[in-house]
Amino acid sequence: MGMSIGIIVIFIYIVVCIERRRSAPKRKGKHGEERVAHILSSLDPEYYMVLNNILLKSPNGTTQIDHVVVSQYGIFVIEVKNYSGWIYGSERDHQWTETFKTTKHHFMNPIHQNYGHIKNLEALIGKEGIPFYSIITFSNNATLKLNLQHEHVVYFFNLLSTIQALSTQPVLTHVQMLHLTLEIKSYNIDQEETRNEHITNIQNRKAAINGLQPGDICPKCGGRLVVRTGKHGKFIGCDHYPQCHFTKNL
Repeated sequence: MGMSIGIIVIFIYIVVCIERRRSAPKRKGKHGEERVAHILSSLDPEYYMVLNNILLKSPNGTTQIDHVVVSQYGIFVIEVKNYSGWIYGSERDHQWTETFKTTKHHFMNPIHQNYGHIKNLEALIGKEGIPFYSIITFSNNATLKLNLQHEHVVYFFNLLSTIQALSTQPVLTHVQMLHLTLEIKSYNIDQEETRNEHITNIQNRKAAINGLQPGDICPKCGGRLVVRTGKHGKFIGCDHYPQCHFTKNL
């Protein structure tokens, strides 16, 4: 009897450990979004209206935007990355890399990711003449080693100053800001089931990309994937390059 109870306890412990490990990235991401939401809450509501964790319909199902700031100066779309390693990447890379002393983690280029968010939001609200600003913000614990020219990729502590630096030309009145904020809210999907389905779809897409091999179809343009050689070694790329910049590390 005692032996059986001991086995059950060990089994439960293993299951709990596995579930904690699986949910760790989600908890880490949520913590980062909460920190950024707190930072954004200090913006003057007379000029900036903040929306957090927006889930919208998209041509491929749904898309989740961490933060949208509707301001007199345009719309800021913010993607949060709560990472703590050394971050390598460029504007054109399909994937970026988080590096520690002994491990590496690849993730989708957040610039491309946020570009998709902006195009989806533009299609929904259909407001011409309103500028959209993409900002990617990383945890202060990360070390950014990026090759960028035009994009706004900043640490959490630089987020407010970046927004303020881009706030140069008023294009909306306060009433227009309010109407636009309410319109975006009206598109937000609140159902728990849909949000869980969105997370599952993201995990499936990541698994599909990780399993790609030379000769497979490019998920970005439909071309053929081939092995290429760059300054950092061999990688998988699209044979439609330079029209298509899809890449995947070998």
